[in-house]
Amino acid sequence: MDDREPGEIVRGDSEESFLLVYLGLIGFFFCLFWSRRDRAKYNQIPAVGFSGTLFSFISAIKCLHNPVGMLKKAYDRLPGGIFRYPTLSRWIVVVTKPKYVEELRKVSEDELSASQALNEIIQLPYTINSRLLANTELKSLLGAQLMQNLHQTLPEIHSELGKFVSELIPSGDDEWKYIDEVEVLTRLCNRVTNLALVGSSLCRNPEYADLTITATRNLELYGRKLRLLPAILRPLFAFLFTPFPRIRRNLRRMLVSELEGRQENPDESLHNDMITWFLTHDAKAEMPIDELANHILLVNYLAVHPMSTIMIRAFRNLARYPEYAREMRLEVERIHRRDGWSKSAIDKMQRVDSFLKETMRLETDTTNASYPCLSMARVALRTITFSSGATLPPNTLLFTGSQLIHSDKRHYSEPDVFKPSRFASSSHSSDSFTSSKATSSSEPFISVPASLTLPATSSTFLAWGHGKHACPGRFFASSVMKLMLAYFVLNFDFQLPPLLDDTHAEGDKKEEGKILWIEVKRRQHRPA
Repeated sequence: MDDREPGEIVRGDSEESFLLVYLGLIGFFFCLFWSRRDRAKYNQIPAVGFSGTLFSFISAIKCLHNPVGMLKKAYDRLPGGIFRYPTLSRWIVVVTKPKYVEELRKVSEDELSASQALNEIIQLPYTINSRLLANTELKSLLGAQLMQNLHQTLPEIHSELGKFVSELIPSGDDEWKYIDEVEVLTRLCNRVTNLALVGSSLCRNPEYADLTITATRNLELYGRKLRLLPAILRPLFAFLFTPFPRIRRNLRRMLVSELEGRQENPDESLHNDMITWFLTHDAKAEMPIDELANHILLVNYLAVHPMSTIMIRAFRNLARYPEYAREMRLEVERIHRRDGWSKSAIDKMQRVDSFLKETMRLETDTTNASYPCLSMARVALRTITFSSGATLPPNTLLFTGSQLIHSDKRHYSEPDVFKPSRFASSSHSSDSFTSSKATSSSEPFISVPASLTLPATSSTFLAWGHGKHACPGRFFASSVMKLMLAYFVLNFDFQLPPLLDDTHAEGDKKEEGKILWIEVKRRQHRPA
């Protein structure tokens, strides 16, 4: 029997709920403050905004709203080549002088760890739990095999590319068509990359594509959320609120089915891919299926995600500057007529190479949404001292300011201008893309210095990283991206939608975000 009088206000439940919420918020901010406390001092490294543990929260919140602007302002105001900026969970150190980038390049994995940095950024132990980057043997095996098989893989990728495009735009259709280049190129890069990684059967499987694309798109998102939680809560959050347990479970099922099919048809020539390489690399013990599934998800994130991002930007540049496609098309036609779609043919496509490298130079920040403008993530495992005397304590998370360096006029002339011939040979000057003189079909091939080619790295070109931990698959990725761009340039015309006027096509990066799609039209010639 309820003894309360009518109209009596019951306060107990509401007050208890408020108290629980209040204590929860207090506990959350205490954990956040505890994780950001200065375990070691950064006195020798200038800070962006406030440098104290408590007041630096104000700078961290400002940085959330405009991280790129804050980093560029720090680059201009703190010319020493090393600075730090606050996030909600920790300090980030940024290296911006090529001299110090070279010093980082020479430091061993025992002192600066790339694998630990990736664990920090996307919370690998709680998401897909792959230890591939810490396994030097497997990492080297993957890069070497992808490179070694390029001569065989590229014609197969070209064939797969043709099938994918025919499904998207039938050969008889010669009208301008809108395409969502983000979705199209994400799925295209996923398909052709996984042709080399897992074979034709899985790469064409819509369920496999959906699983790997979903994992790739969600890793950074959930990595950011997990970083804000105390470590003790991360496993539970990952299990209950992320898609990764389901993705790993379904991928394991698909791999078991794929391996059963391979046992029925054990022809090794049909299965020269990452699945075979990883399962057979250790003669003493076969790799568990769960571990293989985790490695496949990580390689998709590391390969497909940046590749699709770069190709999306390249397509948008073609739509913005359709005049640049003409010279590339002449080059591709001339080389394709003589050498087909072989590895040697792709290597000779200098204008395609330079167009992509210039796209990467201007758009490095797009490949790392969590830390825009930055690349070469490392975690210091022990104290690191630069030649300037600046010291990084253990557990420091640091990056190179790649986009800041790429946009510096001390390293590149007119750094904010898109120059598609910037990395081509001197015979292909920056004006050759729009020259009225057609390239002769008999024009001799002039090699470009290796330091200018797409996969080359340097202390002033950091899109692939630099040094011991530069992307091991960059030679494979470079050839595949060149093949894709060459194929589309040869077979399609590009333009911006009519609703975008000329003011949007002047290369202003702020306006590029308004491009929701581009238009393509199949060219009237024999498809190549």
